[in-house]
Amino acid sequence: MASLAPEEREQMRESRRERLAAMSPEEREQMRESRRERLGALSPEEREQMRESRRDRLAAMSPEEREQMRESWRERLAAMSPEERRRAKEARQSRPAGMAPKHPERVR
Repeated sequence: MASLAPEEREQMRESRRERLAAMSPEEREQMRESRRERLGALSPEEREQMRESRRDRLAAMSPEEREQMRESWRERLAAMSPEERRRAKEARQSRPAGMAPKHPERVR
């Protein structure tokens, strides 16, 4: 995605948001569970490679892009029901070893 123009990245994000919004809560949960299973099956080397790739993508972003990403997350959190926020928090806290956030004190 880093090789795409900012407009193309935003178009892809918007398309993904629309697809997710069209899904039922059960479909979204099934998708999340499938992702958790795939992540849990990764080797430690693959997990480190994913983290490195994410660090590289974040480092390549402009400050404006990073702030836009943060704002997008804030909007998503604000749109969640209390139940969805609780499930998201539980999912973050039960990630497979090595996939936990680097700064757990920032997790609310």
